[in-house]
Amino acid sequence: MQKALRFLVLASSSLLAGSQSFGTPISQLLPCSSQPSRCIEACGVGEFKALQQWLELSPSRPDSLLKDPVEPTALELLAFQLFKELGSSLFGVILDYVVLCQYGDSRCSVAAQHFEPLQAVRQALDQRLVAIAKDYSPETGVRSPVLRVGRNLRSDLDRFLQDVPSLEIGLKIIERSAGLLQGIGQRSRKLSQHLGMHAWVRSLALPGRGAPVLNLHDDQTWQEMLVSIVGTMVRNGPAQLTMAEIGIPLQFDWVTPSLLLEYPGIQYVGIALETDKGQPSQSPTDRMELFAQLKAQVTQSGLGDRAV
Repeated sequence: MQKALRFLVLASSSLLAGSQSFGTPISQLLPCSSQPSRCIEACGVGEFKALQQWLELSPSRPDSLLKDPVEPTALELLAFQLFKELGSSLFGVILDYVVLCQYGDSRCSVAAQHFEPLQAVRQALDQRLVAIAKDYSPETGVRSPVLRVGRNLRSDLDRFLQDVPSLEIGLKIIERSAGLLQGIGQRSRKLSQHLGMHAWVRSLALPGRGAPVLNLHDDQTWQEMLVSIVGTMVRNGPAQLTMAEIGIPLQFDWVTPSLLLEYPGIQYVGIALETDKGQPSQSPTDRMELFAQLKAQVTQSGLGDRAV
Protein backbone atom coordinates (compact mmCIF):
# COMPACT_ATOMS: atom_id res chain seq x y z
CA MET A 1 0.00 0.00 0.00
CA GLN A 2 2.82 2.42 0.78
CA LYS A 3 4.38 1.67 -2.61
CA ALA A 4 1.10 2.38 -4.33
CA LEU A 5 0.83 5.74 -2.60
CA ARG A 6 4.35 6.69 -3.71
CA PHE A 7 3.42 5.89 -7.30
CA LEU A 8 0.22 7.84 -6.78
CA VAL A 9 2.19 10.96 -5.90
CA LEU A 10 4.34 10.63 -9.04
CA ALA A 11 1.42 9.95 -11.32
CA SER A 12 -0.60 12.81 -9.88
CA SER A 13 2.05 15.35 -10.87
CA SER A 14 0.33 15.47 -14.24
CA LEU A 15 -2.65 17.12 -12.55
CA LEU A 16 -0.92 20.47 -12.74
CA ALA A 17 -0.26 20.20 -16.46
CA GLY A 18 -3.54 21.83 -17.45
CA SER A 19 -6.40 20.77 -19.64
CA GLN A 20 -6.02 17.53 -21.55
CA SER A 21 -8.18 15.73 -24.12
CA PHE A 22 -10.17 12.80 -22.80
CA GLY A 23 -12.63 10.56 -24.57
CA THR A 24 -15.29 10.56 -21.83
CA PRO A 25 -16.99 13.91 -21.09
CA ILE A 26 -16.60 15.05 -17.49
CA SER A 27 -20.38 15.29 -17.11
CA GLN A 28 -20.61 11.52 -17.63
CA LEU A 29 -18.06 10.78 -14.90
CA LEU A 30 -19.16 12.87 -11.95
CA PRO A 31 -19.94 11.90 -9.29
CA CYS A 32 -17.29 9.19 -9.23
CA SER A 33 -18.82 7.49 -6.19
CA SER A 34 -21.30 5.76 -8.54
CA GLN A 35 -18.62 4.45 -10.93
CA PRO A 36 -15.14 4.74 -9.40
CA SER A 37 -13.48 2.29 -11.80
CA ARG A 38 -14.60 4.32 -14.80
CA CYS A 39 -13.17 7.52 -13.29
CA ILE A 40 -9.86 5.79 -12.59
CA GLU A 41 -9.61 4.55 -16.17
CA ALA A 42 -10.65 7.90 -17.63
CA CYS A 43 -8.01 9.78 -15.63
CA GLY A 44 -5.25 7.32 -16.43
CA VAL A 45 -4.07 7.20 -12.81
CA GLY A 46 -4.10 3.47 -12.27
CA GLU A 47 -2.55 3.70 -8.81
CA PHE A 48 -5.97 4.66 -7.50
CA LYS A 49 -6.93 1.03 -8.04
CA ALA A 50 -4.73 0.20 -5.04
CA LEU A 51 -6.70 2.66 -2.94
CA GLN A 52 -9.96 1.19 -4.18
CA GLN A 53 -8.80 -2.32 -3.31
CA TRP A 54 -7.56 -1.14 0.10
CA LEU A 55 -11.06 0.17 0.75
CA GLU A 56 -12.87 -2.92 -0.52
CA LEU A 57 -10.70 -5.22 1.61
CA SER A 58 -11.36 -3.31 4.84
CA PRO A 59 -12.62 -5.72 7.51
CA SER A 60 -16.32 -6.08 8.14
CA ARG A 61 -15.98 -7.97 11.42
CA PRO A 62 -13.38 -8.71 14.14
CA ASP A 63 -10.53 -11.12 13.48
CA SER A 64 -11.21 -14.64 14.69
CA LEU A 65 -8.55 -16.16 16.94
CA LEU A 66 -10.78 -18.94 18.24
CA LYS A 67 -11.04 -22.52 17.03
CA ASP A 68 -14.82 -22.13 17.07
CA PRO A 69 -15.48 -18.54 15.91
CA VAL A 70 -18.19 -16.61 17.69
CA GLU A 71 -20.67 -14.38 15.89
CA PRO A 72 -19.75 -10.68 16.03
CA THR A 73 -22.05 -8.42 18.00
CA ALA A 74 -24.45 -6.04 16.27
CA LEU A 75 -22.39 -3.13 17.56
CA GLU A 76 -19.20 -4.50 15.96
CA LEU A 77 -20.90 -5.04 12.60
CA LEU A 78 -22.36 -1.55 12.74
CA ALA A 79 -18.97 -0.01 13.52
CA PHE A 80 -17.12 -1.68 10.64
CA GLN A 81 -19.92 -0.75 8.26
CA LEU A 82 -19.66 2.87 9.44
CA PHE A 83 -15.90 3.05 8.90
CA LYS A 84 -16.17 1.46 5.45
CA GLU A 85 -18.86 3.97 4.47
CA LEU A 86 -16.62 6.78 5.68
CA GLY A 87 -13.78 5.55 3.47
CA SER A 88 -16.13 5.13 0.50
CA SER A 89 -17.42 8.69 0.85
CA LEU A 90 -13.91 10.09 1.04
CA PHE A 91 -12.77 7.99 -1.92
CA GLY A 92 -15.56 9.37 -4.10
CA VAL A 93 -14.69 12.97 -3.22
CA ILE A 94 -10.99 12.37 -3.97
CA LEU A 95 -11.77 10.86 -7.38
CA ASP A 96 -14.05 13.76 -8.23
CA TYR A 97 -11.20 16.16 -7.49
CA VAL A 98 -8.75 14.13 -9.59
CA VAL A 99 -11.16 14.22 -12.54
CA LEU A 100 -11.61 17.99 -12.21
CA CYS A 101 -7.85 18.57 -12.16
CA GLN A 102 -7.10 16.12 -14.98
CA TYR A 103 -9.71 17.77 -17.18
CA GLY A 104 -8.39 21.23 -16.38
CA ASP A 105 -11.68 22.26 -14.77
CA SER A 106 -11.60 25.57 -12.90
CA ARG A 107 -13.08 23.87 -9.83
CA CYS A 108 -9.70 22.17 -9.29
CA SER A 109 -8.34 25.51 -8.03
CA VAL A 110 -10.96 25.84 -5.27
CA ALA A 111 -10.12 22.72 -3.28
CA ALA A 112 -11.54 24.00 -0.01
CA GLN A 113 -14.93 24.40 -1.64
CA HIS A 114 -14.70 20.98 -3.29
CA PHE A 115 -13.99 19.16 -0.02
CA GLU A 116 -16.58 21.14 1.93
CA PRO A 117 -19.19 18.33 1.64
CA LEU A 118 -16.95 16.30 3.95
CA GLN A 119 -18.22 18.54 6.75
CA ALA A 120 -21.59 16.81 6.38
CA VAL A 121 -19.81 13.44 6.39
CA ARG A 122 -18.06 14.46 9.59
CA GLN A 123 -21.37 15.45 11.23
CA ALA A 124 -22.96 12.15 10.21
CA LEU A 125 -19.98 10.29 11.70
CA ASP A 126 -20.39 12.21 14.94
CA GLN A 127 -24.10 11.36 15.13
CA ARG A 128 -23.43 7.68 14.52
CA LEU A 129 -20.78 7.66 17.26
CA VAL A 130 -23.26 9.19 19.69
CA ALA A 131 -25.71 6.40 18.86
CA ILE A 132 -22.99 3.78 19.38
CA ALA A 133 -22.12 5.33 22.75
CA LYS A 134 -25.73 4.87 23.84
CA ASP A 135 -25.90 1.29 22.60
CA TYR A 136 -25.46 -1.54 25.05
CA SER A 137 -23.16 -4.46 24.39
CA PRO A 138 -23.24 -7.47 26.73
CA GLU A 139 -19.64 -8.29 25.76
CA THR A 140 -16.82 -6.55 27.60
CA GLY A 141 -14.10 -4.79 25.65
CA VAL A 142 -16.24 -3.93 22.61
CA ARG A 143 -17.80 -0.48 22.88
CA SER A 144 -14.77 1.40 24.23
CA PRO A 145 -12.35 0.35 21.42
CA VAL A 146 -14.98 1.12 18.79
CA LEU A 147 -15.62 4.59 20.18
CA ARG A 148 -11.90 5.29 20.49
CA VAL A 149 -11.28 4.44 16.83
CA GLY A 150 -14.32 6.45 15.75
CA ARG A 151 -13.13 9.52 17.65
CA ASN A 152 -9.63 9.15 16.21
CA LEU A 153 -11.08 9.03 12.70
CA ARG A 154 -13.13 12.12 13.45
CA SER A 155 -9.98 13.93 14.59
CA ASP A 156 -8.13 12.79 11.43
CA LEU A 157 -10.92 14.21 9.29
CA ASP A 158 -10.97 17.46 11.25
CA ARG A 159 -7.23 17.97 10.74
CA PHE A 160 -7.55 17.31 7.03
CA LEU A 161 -10.39 19.82 6.62
CA GLN A 162 -8.44 22.43 8.56
CA ASP A 163 -5.33 21.92 6.43
CA VAL A 164 -6.96 21.85 2.97
CA PRO A 165 -6.96 25.67 2.45
CA SER A 166 -3.20 25.81 3.09
CA LEU A 167 -2.24 22.86 0.86
CA GLU A 168 -0.91 23.23 -2.66
CA ILE A 169 -3.61 22.84 -5.31
CA GLY A 170 -3.65 19.43 -7.00
CA LEU A 171 -0.74 17.21 -6.02
CA LYS A 172 -0.41 17.97 -2.29
CA ILE A 173 -4.13 17.80 -1.64
CA ILE A 174 -4.49 14.46 -3.42
CA GLU A 175 -1.49 13.04 -1.60
CA ARG A 176 -2.87 14.16 1.77
CA SER A 177 -6.41 12.93 1.10
CA ALA A 178 -5.11 9.55 -0.10
CA GLY A 179 -3.12 9.29 3.13
CA LEU A 180 -6.31 9.99 5.08
CA LEU A 181 -8.06 7.16 3.25
CA GLN A 182 -5.16 4.83 3.99
CA GLY A 183 -5.39 5.82 7.67
CA ILE A 184 -9.07 4.84 7.77
CA GLY A 185 -8.17 1.39 6.48
CA GLN A 186 -5.32 1.04 8.97
CA ARG A 187 -7.45 2.01 11.96
CA SER A 188 -10.22 -0.35 10.85
CA ARG A 189 -7.77 -3.25 10.49
CA LYS A 190 -6.21 -2.56 13.89
CA LEU A 191 -9.67 -2.44 15.47
CA SER A 192 -10.46 -5.82 13.91
CA GLN A 193 -7.33 -7.30 15.49
CA HIS A 194 -8.07 -5.60 18.81
CA LEU A 195 -11.64 -6.89 19.03
CA GLY A 196 -10.51 -10.34 17.95
CA MET A 197 -8.02 -10.42 20.81
CA HIS A 198 -10.69 -9.28 23.28
CA ALA A 199 -12.97 -12.11 22.14
CA TRP A 200 -10.12 -14.57 22.69
CA VAL A 201 -9.49 -13.22 26.20
CA ARG A 202 -13.19 -13.56 27.03
CA SER A 203 -12.98 -17.23 26.02
CA LEU A 204 -10.28 -18.01 28.59
CA ALA A 205 -11.57 -19.99 31.52
CA LEU A 206 -10.25 -22.21 34.27
CA PRO A 207 -11.83 -25.68 34.33
CA GLY A 208 -15.00 -25.52 36.38
CA ARG A 209 -14.27 -22.01 37.62
CA GLY A 210 -15.04 -19.63 34.77
CA ALA A 211 -12.89 -16.76 33.55
CA PRO A 212 -10.25 -15.27 35.88
CA VAL A 213 -10.43 -11.60 36.80
CA LEU A 214 -7.06 -9.94 37.26
CA ASN A 215 -6.75 -6.37 38.52
CA LEU A 216 -3.31 -5.11 37.52
CA HIS A 217 -2.18 -1.51 37.83
CA ASP A 218 0.55 0.53 36.20
CA ASP A 219 2.03 1.47 39.56
CA GLN A 220 2.46 -2.15 40.62
CA THR A 221 5.91 -3.70 40.64
CA TRP A 222 6.60 -6.84 38.60
CA GLN A 223 6.67 -8.83 41.86
CA GLU A 224 3.22 -7.54 42.87
CA MET A 225 1.78 -8.37 39.44
CA LEU A 226 3.27 -11.84 39.52
CA VAL A 227 1.86 -12.52 42.98
CA SER A 228 -1.58 -11.36 41.82
CA ILE A 229 -1.59 -13.51 38.68
CA VAL A 230 -0.19 -16.68 40.26
CA GLY A 231 -2.33 -16.36 43.36
CA THR A 232 -5.52 -15.95 41.33
CA MET A 233 -4.75 -18.91 39.08
CA VAL A 234 -3.92 -21.16 42.02
CA ARG A 235 -7.01 -20.23 44.01
CA ASN A 236 -9.41 -20.64 41.08
CA GLY A 237 -7.72 -23.26 38.94
CA PRO A 238 -6.95 -26.97 39.07
CA ALA A 239 -4.62 -28.43 41.69
CA GLN A 240 -1.73 -28.88 39.26
CA LEU A 241 -0.57 -25.94 37.14
CA THR A 242 2.41 -25.24 34.90
CA MET A 243 3.98 -21.80 34.79
CA ALA A 244 6.36 -20.64 32.04
CA GLU A 245 8.27 -17.39 32.54
CA ILE A 246 9.84 -16.25 29.26
CA GLY A 247 12.52 -13.64 29.77
CA ILE A 248 13.41 -14.15 33.43
CA PRO A 249 15.21 -11.10 34.86
CA LEU A 250 18.92 -11.89 35.07
CA GLN A 251 19.28 -9.76 38.15
CA PHE A 252 19.26 -10.36 41.89
CA ASP A 253 15.64 -9.28 42.37
CA TRP A 254 14.23 -12.48 40.84
CA VAL A 255 11.28 -13.32 43.06
CA THR A 256 9.82 -16.37 41.31
CA PRO A 257 11.60 -19.12 43.34
CA SER A 258 10.38 -17.77 46.68
CA LEU A 259 6.88 -17.35 45.24
CA LEU A 260 6.82 -20.94 43.98
CA LEU A 261 7.69 -22.24 47.42
CA GLU A 262 4.27 -21.00 48.57
CA TYR A 263 2.48 -23.01 45.87
CA PRO A 264 3.72 -26.64 45.80
CA GLY A 265 1.38 -27.62 42.96
CA ILE A 266 3.11 -25.51 40.30
CA GLN A 267 5.57 -26.88 37.77
CA TYR A 268 7.87 -24.10 36.55
CA VAL A 269 9.92 -23.45 33.40
CA GLY A 270 12.11 -20.33 33.28
CA ILE A 271 13.59 -19.17 29.96
CA ALA A 272 16.34 -16.56 29.80
CA LEU A 273 16.74 -14.44 26.67
CA GLU A 274 20.10 -13.83 25.06
CA THR A 275 19.61 -10.06 25.00
CA ASP A 276 17.64 -7.61 27.09
CA LYS A 277 16.52 -4.19 25.83
CA GLY A 278 16.47 -3.01 29.42
CA GLN A 279 20.15 -3.96 29.80
CA PRO A 280 21.69 -3.04 26.40
CA SER A 281 25.23 -2.90 27.79
CA GLN A 282 25.05 -6.43 29.17
CA SER A 283 27.19 -8.80 27.08
CA PRO A 284 26.04 -12.38 26.26
CA THR A 285 28.91 -13.73 28.39
CA ASP A 286 27.77 -11.74 31.43
CA ARG A 287 24.21 -12.92 30.89
CA MET A 288 25.32 -16.55 30.75
CA GLU A 289 27.15 -16.13 34.04
CA LEU A 290 24.09 -14.58 35.67
CA PHE A 291 21.92 -17.35 34.27
CA ALA A 292 24.24 -19.97 35.81
CA GLN A 293 23.94 -18.22 39.19
CA LEU A 294 20.13 -18.15 38.99
CA LYS A 295 20.05 -21.80 37.95
CA ALA A 296 22.09 -22.66 41.03
CA GLN A 297 19.69 -20.56 43.09
CA VAL A 298 16.77 -22.64 41.85
CA THR A 299 18.62 -25.86 42.67
CA GLN A 300 19.23 -24.67 46.24
CA SER A 301 15.75 -23.27 46.75
CA GLY A 302 14.14 -26.56 47.63
CA LEU A 303 11.94 -26.68 44.53
CA GLY A 304 13.49 -29.97 43.46
CA ASP A 305 12.43 -31.20 40.04
CA ARG A 306 9.45 -28.85 39.94
CA ALA A 307 11.54 -26.12 38.31
CA VAL A 308 13.89 -26.03 35.34
